[in-house]
Amino acid sequence: MAEVDDGIGKPRNGFGWCRRLATAGFVFAAVTAATAAADTTSPPSTIGPPPPGAVVRVVDPCPGGAPQDAASQAKYFAEQTLILPTLGAAQEYVKPELGPSSGTRLATEDQANLSDRFGAIGVAWLNGETVVYVPAVGDRSVLEVHAAALTKRVPRPDRLVVCPTALSEGRSRQIAAEISAKYGSSFEPDSPLYGIDGYVGGRLIVRLRSDAAEVAAEIRATYGPDVAIRRGHLLWPEGTFPATGKPYACRPFGKNAGPKIRWELPKQVVIKAGRSTTFAFKTTNAERVSVELPIFRAVLVRPGTNMVVATDARELAYAAVGFEVPPGGTVKLFAETFTDSCDPTLGYSVPAGQYQLRIVATSFIGAVSLDSISPAIPVRVVP
Repeated sequence: MAEVDDGIGKPRNGFGWCRRLATAGFVFAAVTAATAAADTTSPPSTIGPPPPGAVVRVVDPCPGGAPQDAASQAKYFAEQTLILPTLGAAQEYVKPELGPSSGTRLATEDQANLSDRFGAIGVAWLNGETVVYVPAVGDRSVLEVHAAALTKRVPRPDRLVVCPTALSEGRSRQIAAEISAKYGSSFEPDSPLYGIDGYVGGRLIVRLRSDAAEVAAEIRATYGPDVAIRRGHLLWPEGTFPATGKPYACRPFGKNAGPKIRWELPKQVVIKAGRSTTFAFKTTNAERVSVELPIFRAVLVRPGTNMVVATDARELAYAAVGFEVPPGGTVKLFAETFTDSCDPTLGYSVPAGQYQLRIVATSFIGAVSLDSISPAIPVRVVP
């Protein structure tokens, strides 16, 4: 949220843009899979023609997640747009009501029960490439039939894989509805549920607040292996990062090389372990030219370092409204900071103690991201 003092800030570009970022305490933007524009190289504008004889492959398990390094992220996000025709053709195969049928589906399949034959189609990073994956219920022979049929109808068979899942889309929707009804929406302040999404190895991902140990146990007892559970950033009960590795937002922030900002910050922030808190602050544009208000995130760090120990693990999507701030313009903002641990040795939530909070303001200039970093704010995490 943002309030512009005295009407100084000027909204621009409608809703601006929304980028998928895995970050902590974003004021304006975005969700799961961090700064695609962080790489200084130009992302690809084409993925070229398919190689001769390309076919849809069967892989096990289903791929999941986005890459964590900046260079791969730039390629991943750019290629998502380029493989949309393949994604659309795969969706038509799984859900023929979305488009004309090509007659390649198995003749024995019951059209009315397709939600019980396939999982939710997705896009993931696999062996250095962006691919569409189609989870299907059945043994290897059934998956091979789907792969052969899809090879004939998608424009880029080399960028599509079929993978096994025991959890159909119909069943996953049922589980998601039951969990949401019982534990509430992630937008509700006291809900232990951060979100429910995609597949990891054919399982539904249920993301919980980092202190929701009892809820995690209840969900596992009810649904067993059909769900993968995360408390904060970490898998439960393993206490480790997912296969995609440490989230981008958990990595140390860069140099203070962005637009010059004067900060008005709280003297101290107090947070209950496992929970979050929201606070207000002000920024003033100290440049001689107007700048567009950047994305902000609040992170907990070890005192005197840029080593991030906690960030927001909700991975929520926000519509971003860009504000153009003139020289000397002041903007009042609200940030939310979390205790979701970025260090598995500290547990799912950072323990009670003294930390520092930094606000990282990221500006994008073409394909380059620059950070403006606030002075440290003392933080006390209490039990």
